[in-house]
Amino acid sequence: MKSVKWFYVGAMAIALGMLTFATVACHDDDDDPKPAEGEVIETPKPVVEYYIMGTVTSGGTAMNGVKVKVGSKNYTTDSNGKFSVTESATGTYSIEASSNGYLSQKKRQLSLQTMRRIVVW
Repeated sequence: MKSVKWFYVGAMAIALGMLTFATVACHDDDDDPKPAEGEVIETPKPVVEYYIMGTVTSGGTAMNGVKVKVGSKNYTTDSNGKFSVTESATGTYSIEASSNGYLSQKKRQLSLQTMRRIVVW
């Protein structure tokens, strides 16, 4: 008699567990608010960046620590003579490189466009 009682208790616990699982599994996981009828949802425009990258060399040797000015922003070349500039818009930029013991070089009207390689000097 005692084992029958525990059998019913076990069966009830399993039934309650299955009912709880079914209730949770059927819950709508999409908690995002639904747009009102006729409401227009605008997708934000993607962020686009443009890059100006270069290497400063003298006689084929990379120059470290050269001051490079692109537009109104100043940069310095790394140990490989490389510099990189990130801009948010296409347009025309001036670029200037200067280092102690060398004449300063300036290129006016560097046109930044999509996927284009330009040799400055």
